[in-house]
Amino acid sequence: MKYLELLPSDAKTLKQSLKAVCHNDGRKEEIDLSYSKISQIINDNYDFVFSHKLLDGEALILKNITDFLILDTRFFRYMRNKKLNLNLKGKTLQIGSPLTNSTVTVSNDVAYFYVDNLVNSVYPLPFRDNSFDNVIISEILDYDIIREASRVLKNIGKGYLIINAFNGVRPVEAIKVLSIKFNIKFAKEFEGFWIIEGTKKN
Repeated sequence: MKYLELLPSDAKTLKQSLKAVCHNDGRKEEIDLSYSKISQIINDNYDFVFSHKLLDGEALILKNITDFLILDTRFFRYMRNKKLNLNLKGKTLQIGSPLTNSTVTVSNDVAYFYVDNLVNSVYPLPFRDNSFDNVIISEILDYDIIREASRVLKNIGKGYLIINAFNGVRPVEAIKVLSIKFNIKFAKEFEGFWIIEGTKKN
């Protein structure tokens, strides 16, 4: 049996996971996650991935590399009863969670939402550069995903990072992550969620 354990145990997001331990039939291999996260662990398949805590968008992305992810995902069960109205114009990509209609969604949270196209993918995103007018990143604080979101976004496009306001992640931390590739325009709290908007850096 081959499984991956994300550490430390008190990490609340993938960004806070500093290492992973791959357990493979009694052997252990430590993977350093101090810089990139997603790109370092998607190159292999695991029987299951164990994490004490992740943002739920991160969990949905990781489900693409394993059949079984041991994690509690409350965010999407809550959001199934809500939709965010962001007044988006043009073609929109959602990564992690389908929170609005009429979009292309990269996730594997199926059947609960009405979306035009659902793409099971992790990294790199299977889209050409400058393909989308908007990108929504839901509950994922990973630099690789932010870079990919910027890559597929048009030069005048907008990026949105959405996190649960009550899940232990400070909005300042989310702003820092988004700002590596986006100029932050505003951050607002809406019905228990932080919505951070930015425009693509050129």
